[in-house]
Amino acid sequence: MVDHRGRMRWSPAQGTRLITLVILVGCLPVIAKAIDENTYASLEKAEEACIGWRQSGDVHASLSEENAWRTYGFEVGQGSCDYVNPSLTRRFAKQMNGKELVLSRYCFNDKANNRIEGRKNVVMEDGTWVEGENEGSYMHAETFRY
Repeated sequence: MVDHRGRMRWSPAQGTRLITLVILVGCLPVIAKAIDENTYASLEKAEEACIGWRQSGDVHASLSEENAWRTYGFEVGQGSCDYVNPSLTRRFAKQMNGKELVLSRYCFNDKANNRIEGRKNVVMEDGTWVEGENEGSYMHAETFRY
């Protein structure tokens, strides 16, 4: 494999194997990310998963409903995102089963990337929320691809 000048000599088969190996190693982060995210067959299925995720959270008992609504309103009242909010009379009526959506979590549809992004406010869930001092912020928590 090494000639008398110290240079590598590759046979076509060895070169092909090396190129294939480099391509596979380069694709591993993309493959891992695709496997890591939740992928659903349709937008409706992704919305259902998001709604279930929103119902699974819990605002800490120390946070009043009024303060929770205010913090939530500051976040979702900004801009014009395509929020995933089910109507109880529409297609998600069965899934809701009388359960409320948690104010510490929300989802919006990122149509350009075929995904629904779920965000949550950890401070609202762990009980460290303090009015005017530590109201937390909504950070990316889940991705539902469709």
